[in-house]
Amino acid sequence: MTSDNGTVEGLGQGRRAMEHSKLLEEEDATAITHLRDDDEEEHHDDDATLWEVLLFLSCGMGASLCYTATLSSLVYFKAEYGPASFVYLNLAVFFPLLPVSVAQAKWDHEHDIQYGSGATFLFRGVVGFAV
Repeated sequence: MTSDNGTVEGLGQGRRAMEHSKLLEEEDATAITHLRDDDEEEHHDDDATLWEVLLFLSCGMGASLCYTATLSSLVYFKAEYGPASFVYLNLAVFFPLLPVSVAQAKWDHEHDIQYGSGATFLFRGVVGFAV
């Protein structure tokens, strides 16, 4: 596009967009490798502390540990209870998730509206890890 005085419009905008994208790439590169350090002058509110990273790691391991431990014993269960134990073991591990998923699909939105998403998320997390 050209303006009334014959200059090309958008050239400055394109240059600003390129500078902005370079700045975003630099921020992304530092955000990936950066954990907050108390000695730094610049503190970023969106950076995770090492403690937070370890908590998320332990939650992931805790959520999958029982399934992994149970299903990794297939050789023992096959020798002890026969080949049909594979089907029963998978039913025992995964079938309880079906009613939970149906209940969540039915009532999740209503409870989010009534109690707030933060409270319902905390409740599901506490109950889920306690059970």
